[in-house]
Amino acid sequence: ARQVQSRIRMLEKMDRIELESDTGHIRFRFPPPPRPGKVLLTLEQVSKKYGDLEVLENVDFQIDRGDRIAFVGVNGAGKSTLARIIAGTEPVTSGRRVTGHNLVIAYYAQHQADELDPDATPLEVLERSSKEETRAQLRTLLGGFLFQGDDVFKKIRVLSGGERSRVALAKILLSSANLLVMDEPSNHLDIRSKSVLQEALLSYEGSYIIVSHDRDFLQPLVNKVAELASGGIRIFPGSFEDYLEKKHREKQAADSIAENERSGEIRSSQQEKERKREEARKRNERYRKLKPLRDELASVEKRIEELEALKTRLEESLSDEATYKDAERARELNTSYKETTQTLAGLYEEWARIQEGIDAIEREEAER
Repeated sequence: ARQVQSRIRMLEKMDRIELESDTGHIRFRFPPPPRPGKVLLTLEQVSKKYGDLEVLENVDFQIDRGDRIAFVGVNGAGKSTLARIIAGTEPVTSGRRVTGHNLVIAYYAQHQADELDPDATPLEVLERSSKEETRAQLRTLLGGFLFQGDDVFKKIRVLSGGERSRVALAKILLSSANLLVMDEPSNHLDIRSKSVLQEALLSYEGSYIIVSHDRDFLQPLVNKVAELASGGIRIFPGSFEDYLEKKHREKQAADSIAENERSGEIRSSQQEKERKREEARKRNERYRKLKPLRDELASVEKRIEELEALKTRLEESLSDEATYKDAERARELNTSYKETTQTLAGLYEEWARIQEGIDAIEREEAER
């Protein structure tokens, strides 16, 4: 509970950060998509092979209007392959892909970042895809993906891989498609940028498929989960939380059956003691892994609180007309404000990195 409260506090802090605009908290709304038929797309007995490797085998799958689907499964289960088949960028080995009435698909994958015009700027990329948005609105959208100030005028060729991916993702938000297919869209995004994307998707009137391992990102977004394993697909109606709960119940039932088959009798007192000792060992191991990360997280949060307080004081000084009577003092305050803002941005990224490390350890423990 303490960790959840810590995360909530941090998200609340990050929501209060202002960009270099008058918009405050970034909110984006998709252009209204064209209305499709009830059934958007159907896969009938679809199989996909790469040489002798069969990734998908006789998959039947249907996407209905209003579906918001998460693709989950272990690495190599075929999630990205199936996403590409649905998007129409990957041919099937056998079977049929049938599209419905008035279907318009937009597809995002990380490799698309390499297809951006290297001589364009992030702002120019969005302007080429925009239909109605003003330049100010496009800059606001880019701000939600960490492009602020003159960053929007940098050439794509000088951006890092993560920065180019964020531009490609911002571009898809301008799409007028009624089916979005997104492969790991939350990669390269900090917590605030994920929130921007989540808000946009929650307001989106069309359907979408998201391939992701990020449970926190998926949690509020989906109404159906498609689990890929052993070349097939299994559909779980309901939220992502409903899916996790059902999987947990199934695992408990399977574990219980397996245990009964192995033992055939009630576990002896000695076995119970061994079990408790093993649980204690795992708890201690988990504590040893998590403690340094939590200590580091607390230290970063303390530093963030200090710098946010400093930033507030600097903003108050810079908003005071009397400050500008002393030009040197005003320059010093501006310099300090910029340095504080940059340091805070780095600390927010550091906080996200540490929190992801903690989440990874806890997921690993939960899956054991």
